[in-house]
Amino acid sequence: MTVNSQLVTGQRQRGFTLLEFMVSIGFMSILAGLISGSTLVSIKTGNESGAIADIAVETARTARWLVRDVHQAETTDIADLAAPVDTATFTWDDGGPVSCTISLIGTVMRRDCGVSGVDIGRYITNLEFTRDGDLITVSYVIVPPDSPSKARQVDLSIALGGG
Repeated sequence: MTVNSQLVTGQRQRGFTLLEFMVSIGFMSILAGLISGSTLVSIKTGNESGAIADIAVETARTARWLVRDVHQAETTDIADLAAPVDTATFTWDDGGPVSCTISLIGTVMRRDCGVSGVDIGRYITNLEFTRDGDLITVSYVIVPPDSPSKARQVDLSIALGGG
């Protein structure tokens, strides 16, 4: 007759009970839910941050060129107190006459100075120029391609020949 050594020492082999197993599955489910929820929030925040960054970059880029050209300009083709126009030409003397036209081609704001043209802004819609004396107002909307709902109106008021 053999005696089971486990019974002699008082130890028993034992696995997880159903209750312990259910508790651990529940805990892992809660943990997985928290992780996936935070991942979705970070993805959404990342998209919003990208849209805000696009707007900031494009606003800074367009404003730099617009302020430069309007401040340098001695004349413009925008009629005083007239209806808004979607294209404007600014002219100044830089050792010879310089004339630059700002217009919208598709969703790209373009600066064309005769020999050379440069894209000065992307994702642009509704470009308008108005004039009230020496004050030029440039209005446009920036629509980030990944987040159209984050579109922002930009209104710049710049003194003609102020630079």
